[in-house]
Amino acid sequence: MKLLTGTIARISGRTVTYQLTYDGKNRLSEYSSPEDRYRSKIIYDADDKPVRFEIESDRTVQLFDVVYGENGEPAHAAHKVFDPQKPEEIMESRITYEISGGKIKKMKFSDQSGVVYAYTLIYTGNNLARVTNDAGELMLGWKHGSQKSPYSSARFLYPVIPDLFPLFSSENEIIETTIILPENRPVIFREEYRYDTGGYPTSSVMKDETGNLVHEMEFRYR
Repeated sequence: MKLLTGTIARISGRTVTYQLTYDGKNRLSEYSSPEDRYRSKIIYDADDKPVRFEIESDRTVQLFDVVYGENGEPAHAAHKVFDPQKPEEIMESRITYEISGGKIKKMKFSDQSGVVYAYTLIYTGNNLARVTNDAGELMLGWKHGSQKSPYSSARFLYPVIPDLFPLFSSENEIIETTIILPENRPVIFREEYRYDTGGYPTSSVMKDETGNLVHEMEFRYR
């Protein structure tokens, strides 16, 4: 299997790069971008399960500590958010998971004030295809092709935090993305790829539903 080591996106004259770093077991250990000022670090336990995600972005730090049950499935996670300039001001929440058929089917979030909301995750095969809210309304949706996702080497069995979908939660490449805006208007983006002889994407072009260019992407592997 090829390991994705980096992406280069060209967006309206701006270039944004992301680097993927792996540990000695070829597990994704860091995902970062200097241009987006984003860094995600993953820590694993002795059984190769990701137990901590440390995310830094735009003066915000997020910590996710994931706890697994005796059956090896994720049970719940503690989530903390704070500004590193004000580390004493911490917002905390808890995520619980409902698992069925070896997949996370629902993520329930509860914050310090007692507010509870949930995401329902719907799959097509081993690809995350839809995320709906408490009312069953679509929030995010994806259609996939039949070739490999460029991120397949870094795919997580359980997308235990929202940052993992859609890129790190699918086996096949995403060819269409639907985002529901707050006014319930859907926005659709379509992506076309070039592939190498092994079926790995080497580049892609994303356009909106009217055909306007959104970005061009290159994928680097080792």
